[in-house]
Amino acid sequence: MVPSCIKVAMLAAVVALASADCPPYWTAYMDKCLQIFNKPMTWDEAEDFCMGYSTCEGNQVGHLASITDAGVNNFIVRYKKMIEVAGEPAAKVWIGLNDLTMEGLFEWTSGVNVTYTNWEMGQPNNGQGQENCVALPGLNTIDQWDDTNCVQALPFVCELPGVDPNAQQMVCPIF
Repeated sequence: MVPSCIKVAMLAAVVALASADCPPYWTAYMDKCLQIFNKPMTWDEAEDFCMGYSTCEGNQVGHLASITDAGVNNFIVRYKKMIEVAGEPAAKVWIGLNDLTMEGLFEWTSGVNVTYTNWEMGQPNNGQGQENCVALPGLNTIDQWDDTNCVQALPFVCELPGVDPNAQQMVCPIF
């Protein structure tokens, strides 16, 4: 059993990698603000929830997380594992990759180009013709992606654009 003070220190180490200003309870990585929400939702519900966050000017909205390179993937995996170690359940989490528009053509909800993938062996397999959304696996599994049925209720990772700490801009929920 890991003592609570060590769990907090490990989570703080992940948060210390910040390089953008983020709202309270969000974690910065490079130019992104990330938050894992442990409220299981379908993929569509989770994306709608993430889009409920926006810059105050309203010109940029949140989305399910886009994993554009190995660095982002590894950061989210470490962040997720730190939360799991701190007592949250080990579960898959939704990310923003999907092939809802055209089978086999994956795209990010944020609109960024798909330049990096990290599929588990044999994935994506569109199991039973119904797996069009992508999740990161739970604890004690490999850290590669799995296409999953979009109606499954899972925790999820939201992403907001990072705010320049020198700008007088804030990120506000728009519920």
